Amino acid sequence: MLRSREIQTIIGQQAYKMYCLWLENQRRKAPSPEVFMTSSYYSSFVNFANWTHDTGIPDPQRYIELMIEAKISPALWRRSEAYQIFLEYIDKRADPLDQAYKTCETLVMMAEGLEVEINQVFSRFTSGEISQLIFQRQLSPWFLFCSKSFKTWIEKLHPAERIDLMKNIGVSYWSDKLEKSPEIVKQVKSMAEELGL
Repeated sequence: MLRSREIQTIIGQQAYKMYCLWLENQRRKAPSPEVFMTSSYYSSFVNFANWTHDTGIPDPQRYIELMIEAKISPALWRRSEAYQIFLEYIDKRADPLDQAYKTCETLVMMAEGLEVEINQVFSRFTSGEISQLIFQRQLSPWFLFCSKSFKTWIEKLHPAERIDLMKNIGVSYWSDKLEKSPEIVKQVKSMAEELGL
């Protein structure tokens, strides 16, 4: 009875569509909502639908396709290791300068919304909030690691918060990526300096 109510909500409908997409990508026929409600995967897909809504995943359909390609069970899709596969896919396909520009736009909007100078934006957020914006790729590591203001903000964090943030960003992956792209780093640093960051 709870499931029959839940399936009629926006999250329930999204979970059903995601379940159908998952099956179709495996060349299996999508069942009716009633069959979905009795599936052992029901909770996994409702939890995933809630998670994509709460975290603001940019492209849930492509996320599901990547999980299928990686042969990851729906019950594990919300794990950070699974999301890292998705982020690496986005970062490989997206132009670094486009990601940096998007970060600039986000920071300008945040500064305007908070009515502060742009170089004070980071100090108005917790490491968890910044981590979430990075997670959604509203803020890109391409820009953040080239920003003096971001580095100064990180240094002021409690050591445990700093470690968590660096882990969430994937610092070793990004250190390697930036080291292999000196021209891009130079352009992004120039962009950050122009903004006063």
